[in-house]
Amino acid sequence: MHADYARWIGRWYRNLFALLVPFLLAFILTEYLWITYGGLYAVIAGVTFFLFLAFCVYEIGYLFRRTSRRYARDWKEQHPSH
Repeated sequence: MHADYARWIGRWYRNLFALLVPFLLAFILTEYLWITYGGLYAVIAGVTFFLFLAFCVYEIGYLFRRTSRRYARDWKEQHPSH
């Protein structure tokens, strides 16, 4: 179980940062364009920010917690004395 969790958490962090970096770069770019040029870039920056928040809520708030709880539950079932 420890090895499975270690593999899963490693993949999860790798995937999180692989998606987090482009999101942050897009957010920085849209904020720069919005501050510099205004107009439609404000809407694009807002959408980018909303998508970033939705990604964080799903990835961290839902997927990570659900899977971590599943591993903890499986561990307790396999080791009832702990």
